[in-house]
Amino acid sequence: MKTYYFPLIFCSVFFISACTDNAPAKPATRKTAVEEANRLSVSPEDFSRRFNQCMEKLQKTFRIEDIPKIKVGPNQDTFQSNPTHQITIIGTVDKKTGNVVNAMLVARGNDEQGMENIIVHATGMVAGYKPEIGATNAKKEIRSLIAAYSPQKEESISRVYQNLRLTYGMQADMGLSHFSVRPAE
Repeated sequence: MKTYYFPLIFCSVFFISACTDNAPAKPATRKTAVEEANRLSVSPEDFSRRFNQCMEKLQKTFRIEDIPKIKVGPNQDTFQSNPTHQITIIGTVDKKTGNVVNAMLVARGNDEQGMENIIVHATGMVAGYKPEIGATNAKKEIRSLIAAYSPQKEESISRVYQNLRLTYGMQADMGLSHFSVRPAE
């Protein structure tokens, strides 16, 4: 009876050995995630430059300061820009790295023109992190996110796109919309 188990054990060991030799190592996967996180690390100046370049490509006059004024805070620093009288962009900056942690847009006006301005600015914010996504792809994803939002639930909606977490929500009683983008965790 023992002789029947030997071929089974031998084949199992051989199969496991063959599979583990070709399997990707855990440290390589981890390194890739770290490399991606580092690639998404962006200074406020680079974020601003990329945002403005995206606006130029879209032939829009909206701009944020080339060198955002950083306000020092107790936990994180911030910068703020008002590309229009109805839109404010706020970025949080990590004190240790000096990189943008999160960028958030707050906008008044939920009419058609207001929503289009939100989509354009949100596209610029995505470009602030990853300009290679392209305005057309970013706009499509942002429109899809906004279309999936349900004002009746009064909860923000969020999804990961190209290793970025995009979030959209609205405070209808105040006539405010908000959009944020940050590296996905």
